[in-house]
Amino acid sequence: MDDLIMKFSKLQIWKKIVFLATVIFTGLLFFKIVGSYSSSQHFTWLAQSFIDGHLHFNLAEVPDYKGDFIFYLGDYFWAGGPFPAIAMIPFILLGRLMNSSIGQSFMNLMLLPGIILLIVNLAKKIGYKLFDSWCLAVVFVLGSAFLRLISEPQSYYYAQVLTVFLVFASLYEFFHKKRYLLIGILMACALATRVTAGFGVLFFILEIITNRGLVRKKVTELCEILFPISVTVFLLGIYNYFRFGGFFEQGYSMQILYSDSLAKARDLGLFGFVHLPGNLFYAFLQGPVPVFRDGLHVLQFPFITADAWGMGIFFTSAYLLKLFFLPYSKQIQMNLLITSIFIAVPLFLYYGIGWVQIGYRYSFDFMPFIFLIFMIGYRDLHRKLSKRMVLLFLCSIAFNYYLVAYFH
Repeated sequence: MDDLIMKFSKLQIWKKIVFLATVIFTGLLFFKIVGSYSSSQHFTWLAQSFIDGHLHFNLAEVPDYKGDFIFYLGDYFWAGGPFPAIAMIPFILLGRLMNSSIGQSFMNLMLLPGIILLIVNLAKKIGYKLFDSWCLAVVFVLGSAFLRLISEPQSYYYAQVLTVFLVFASLYEFFHKKRYLLIGILMACALATRVTAGFGVLFFILEIITNRGLVRKKVTELCEILFPISVTVFLLGIYNYFRFGGFFEQGYSMQILYSDSLAKARDLGLFGFVHLPGNLFYAFLQGPVPVFRDGLHVLQFPFITADAWGMGIFFTSAYLLKLFFLPYSKQIQMNLLITSIFIAVPLFLYYGIGWVQIGYRYSFDFMPFIFLIFMIGYRDLHRKLSKRMVLLFLCSIAFNYYLVAYFH
């Protein structure tokens, strides 16, 4: 503690102000998570069902709103991977012993400091000093659409927060000890959370293949990372089979949709190029929308808000525009870029854009890889964060807080 106080006292005055400001913003996020609740607690319910020996929801009373539920052979199911529910099982069992309820807000509260510490230590591995590492970690959490995901414990959001934690843990391990079996386990958990995020294992495979070394060693490393992935794919197939009678049927084609526009979009195909323009528009081009008085083109407070269908990445994280001006001289950057594109393609071809969101939340399946490109490229070009970039970070944080606070 004395060492940290000494380091803080040696910081320039503007760095002290920035540090204290980000601590306050982070503290506000903690309080927001503690006080938040969402009726969308599907993984909590699913974890309780797993404990009771069921793959379907074992609810005494099914919620009135059944959007995205799957009704199959007389039972209600939840699409997608089971790991977010599995991760909750120990805490729910503990809650039962203590006669208290554990929900998804508790999981977000646990994951938040983990994500911050992972990014801080990852940045330090790349070569950033402690202050710059802290700034990078905080801007990812607060200065992007991730702020909405972690501040509200909806089932959809919790799954993506957990995905971000798992991917950053894998990336940190890659820069730390490169234990490929552990990386494989972490990415297998990401795969069992969101399948598209699991495609991120491609980065580690490319790194093994493109780096110099003995062929025998490369084969060993590939086996280590692919073994947990292969086992998980098999187990997910069994999980799907016992739910829906098909190895590859996750249930997305059978979800109950209460939005006519989404239902009509799904009728055009679960995946298809017909969905590409809309996804690209909301991922990159859609900006904030004006708030008008009823029937008038007169702005009223809060003047602008987020479009519930999404907002471009470069609006919620303007600092990422720097990606277009960074050197891409290292193979690792190309591997990260290829991986990001590989993950993004099925997301951009998917019929569901990600309704009720700030930003483009599906992007967080590949955003850790994009953010790592940013960190590596900026470090190579400038060595440390400039005052101008830190100011842009603060503006991005303030903008995202504004959007979250006044999201309509």
